[in-house]
Amino acid sequence: MTKTMTASECKAKFLDVLDQVGSKGERIIVARDGKPIAETIPFVERPDSIIGALKGAVTMMGDLEEPTGEAWEAVGHCRSRRSS
Repeated sequence: MTKTMTASECKAKFLDVLDQVGSKGERIIVARDGKPIAETIPFVERPDSIIGALKGAVTMMGDLEEPTGEAWEAVGHCRSRRSS
């Protein structure tokens, strides 16, 4: 959920704003004179390296190289265009 507040309101309630962002995951846009000037978003811990970052997140179902036995429409369409 995104919430917008004025800079003066954010200044007055800053600790509450941090609590909302940290615990509820809210995104808060701070505006001055009706124009957005800043955004407060939850902190997301990122891995040091991309290598291995998704380990355990993907499950392989079956053999990826084995044919399924199903004809693809695109394959039939391409073959019929070549023979024309």
